[in-house]
Amino acid sequence: MSEFEDIQRLIRLKRFEQPGEGFTEDFLRQFHQRQRAEMLKQSSVELFLERVNTWWNHLTAPKWGLAAAAVAVCATGIWLISGPKTTEVTAVPVSVPSVPEKPFVSKMDLSELPMANISERNNSKLEESLLRKHLEIRPVLESSVSPLPANASGLEGPTAKKVVPAGAASGQGK
Repeated sequence: MSEFEDIQRLIRLKRFEQPGEGFTEDFLRQFHQRQRAEMLKQSSVELFLERVNTWWNHLTAPKWGLAAAAVAVCATGIWLISGPKTTEVTAVPVSVPSVPEKPFVSKMDLSELPMANISERNNSKLEESLLRKHLEIRPVLESSVSPLPANASGLEGPTAKKVVPAGAASGQGK
């Protein structure tokens, strides 16, 4: 006979065996007695160290990790809300190339410009010419009206004359 057949025969024999009445209760009572006896054999220091070890093992459970993360988020939020602390910054000296300052120039006298005192002049031809130019250019810029013809309303349009600069006429140009 093989080992397998021996095991099958033993199982067939044990199939009909059942523990007696109260076996489970007796086993449980004996187990608790052995547990208590084992605990009484240990010193109080060993029991304390065992309990501390158990506490540390349960401390790494995920629920504590989530609690620690929540505390860290709250602490960071409070730190950010409390505002930045001002720190004194020391400037590092840097060599900057010196730029000579321009001398102070007093305000220009605009009365010397050609068109400066136009309102004081009583030149009706100049006023008509400026008004005509204003009316001619503005609609063109707005793209709503075409420019006026050169001789509209009896006024003479601008002519192309040779313009000589003021300095060139007296020979100071070159």
